[in-house]
Amino acid sequence: MGKIITDENRCKMRAENGVIVRNNFKRIREEVKALNKNCQIVAVTKGRDVDDVKLVIEAGALIVAENRVAEAEAKFGAIATPQKHMIGHLQRNKVKKAVMIFDVIQSVDSFRLASEINRRCAEIGKKMPICLQVNTANDPGKHGLSVDEVEEVAADIGKLGNVEIVGLMTIGKLEATEDEQRKCFLKLRNIYDEFVTRGIFASNSPILSMGMSNDYKIAIECGSNMVRIGSEIFAN
Repeated sequence: MGKIITDENRCKMRAENGVIVRNNFKRIREEVKALNKNCQIVAVTKGRDVDDVKLVIEAGALIVAENRVAEAEAKFGAIATPQKHMIGHLQRNKVKKAVMIFDVIQSVDSFRLASEINRRCAEIGKKMPICLQVNTANDPGKHGLSVDEVEEVAADIGKLGNVEIVGLMTIGKLEATEDEQRKCFLKLRNIYDEFVTRGIFASNSPILSMGMSNDYKIAIECGSNMVRIGSEIFAN
């Protein structure tokens, strides 16, 4: 027979997990602030349960994020959460729910998707902050606008009334050297700087979302002001 988990054991396990999450989050926050005091941490709760989401919020997370709409709906609807970001690929048939759940959608990778977000937001009287996802690694296995098309797409999206571009996002090149990762991040940093200069962002503090658990330090060194960290927060 399997081991029976009693309420007492469950509470003990949660307390132990809470210590781990708090310590990990504190360490990561200190590391991030040492590199850029203005960099924000997005706690990615993909694959985690409601208790884990509560733990990371208790640890001090001000932004939580999910990759899938259904998972966000199941978890975020059960608890009071801080700011909620969508960071995974968003299908247009999921947009209706997404605009009701999330405060920011970081993964807009086409004008068609932005148009659907705009349409659904108009229906509920909401203006959605979005980031444009750019495939700086030019990886066919990743979603995102190409470096060459992002400027034109941004101009078209800027004409929509219920979305506003507040930043850019990219995913670093997987299984890459530090130099290769740095090149990907600096490509987006250059686009970001150009957009700031031209006043394209609808924010005084636009987002440059680069870096995850395996490469966030390099991303911050390249100018990231928002990192998306999941496994590193929950690691034993």
